[in-house]
Amino acid sequence: GFIFPTRVNGIYRALDFPIIETYSNNFTLAKPAWADCAFTVGFDKYRNIFDLKVNIVAQQGAYCGVAFDKACGTIHCHGIWDAVTTISPITAWRDERILAEGSLRFDCPNDRFSFETTSQALSPEEMLRLIDMPFTEAIPTMTAEAPPALSLKGHLPIFEEQTPSKVDLDGTVAFGAPFTFDQLRVRRGEATISMREGCFTLGDLTAQMPLGGTVKGLISVKIPETAEYTDVTTRVTLKDVSLADILKPFGMDALSECLATGKLFLEGRTDETLLQSIQADYDLVLHGGLIGRIPLFAGFTDLIANTIPGVSILTDTTTATLVGTAQDGIFTLPHVTLFGTLFMIEGEVSYDLPKDKLSAQIVAGVFKEKTILGTLTRWAIVPITKLLWEIHVDGPIGAPSWEHRTIVGKIWDNIPFIGNRND
Repeated sequence: GFIFPTRVNGIYRALDFPIIETYSNNFTLAKPAWADCAFTVGFDKYRNIFDLKVNIVAQQGAYCGVAFDKACGTIHCHGIWDAVTTISPITAWRDERILAEGSLRFDCPNDRFSFETTSQALSPEEMLRLIDMPFTEAIPTMTAEAPPALSLKGHLPIFEEQTPSKVDLDGTVAFGAPFTFDQLRVRRGEATISMREGCFTLGDLTAQMPLGGTVKGLISVKIPETAEYTDVTTRVTLKDVSLADILKPFGMDALSECLATGKLFLEGRTDETLLQSIQADYDLVLHGGLIGRIPLFAGFTDLIANTIPGVSILTDTTTATLVGTAQDGIFTLPHVTLFGTLFMIEGEVSYDLPKDKLSAQIVAGVFKEKTILGTLTRWAIVPITKLLWEIHVDGPIGAPSWEHRTIVGKIWDNIPFIGNRND
């Protein structure tokens, strides 16, 4: 007949099935569900004979807040004191399409709740709510313009405390439309999903960025047993990725005109100490032109462009190599090289991210005179081809100051026909 799921809670209590009552209470229905029921019971307490089978169809409701138009499933219980209960198969529809399919298993003798589900119509947030998994607030938020293809299975304890280390997950996710992972915007991507020993991981990650380029690797979130913060680890390989896609969501766009290729390891804590907690290891090449026009290097390239009329296009063609580490939010690059069509900058750089304080001791000079462009412009750059500038760079990365620290630099500043570096 027609029933509300909560109306049969008394039966679950009488049979000592509190876990079924708990999950039954997750349903909210606008009207009664249709169900048929068959059971077998034995009165020999030593044989523990009990079998219950219920087919149920519900209309217009929600489970853990995830709305559906129709849902159906079969509940099968076996045993009383050592009950094993399965709810399988389960299918839910919304907007005349399958919302999700799956199964649940409650193995009370082994204190194990297992689930398996697939969907191409659920948002990532709805999927986590549907399986009623704990600690989802510690996992970075994922939102999508269109539902991804999701498959997920796993298990966790029924009676024992459900700490992060006792939740196991496996699955896959594929986004065919733009989505956001925390604050990072991605055009499309796919990854495997796993959780072991409290570590939630998106592995075998392949993502295409909005402005082009690809990111491959993994992102892991370590969820502590009791602490409020989480540790995030990123280990990826970049190919022609615009730094605008990576940095602008975090308000850091000083390098956003560059494309990055190389390897990056980044680790940090997701609380107010994020900047101070960052550890990193990177081997990157920045390219794509215009590197010499960003604030970090503009103090030098603008000087060349102002000194030699019409040469700005040559100073705008550059490649930079960044190899270094970061400890406690302080990035150290023992040898940075910036190659231009006519010039080169190299030296040692450190950057304190929490304080936005850049410090660099560099040597800059003109080179590649044997190239065609170098030969054609040699007459205009005779005054500087034989000189190297030793310069100290200091200040915020978006607007650092350039200061000559050598006699050569001071003499250069005072040559009238060349002009001041700040002009």
